[in-house]
Amino acid sequence: MKQKCTLPLLALIFISTFSLSEAKTVKIKITLESTTGQQSHTATLEDNPTAQALLAQLPLTLKAENYGGIEKIAYLPQKLPDSPSHNGNFAPKAGDVTYYAPWGNLALFHGSTKPANGLVYLGRFASEFRPSATANQIRIERIE
Repeated sequence: MKQKCTLPLLALIFISTFSLSEAKTVKIKITLESTTGQQSHTATLEDNPTAQALLAQLPLTLKAENYGGIEKIAYLPQKLPDSPSHNGNFAPKAGDVTYYAPWGNLALFHGSTKPANGLVYLGRFASEFRPSATANQIRIERIE
């Protein structure tokens, strides 16, 4: 009798775990625009409160700036929440999509750097992120 109950229970746990892991990420499209053209990139966002708040603001068109030679930044119309569990000494790598809580801006990294206090990891680009230095506008939209 115990074996008959155990198998359905294990199947239910497996299905629940599989379903939850499927729902934990969302894909977004990030398009950088400049006078010479467009670059489109796909990124996958994590399931955390800060990423969810970003999703709630989409679609967005933002002014883009180069910062520090390793990132494109864009200020959001509304600051995102940052929680202590996601707001620590995060060391970004090329391809990371992040939120810098102290300034309220997105930071899209095309280079790596030392850990930064207040940097919240949101997700990662699906392929290499090499933005044009002249890109001055970012369009972000959810991919269904």
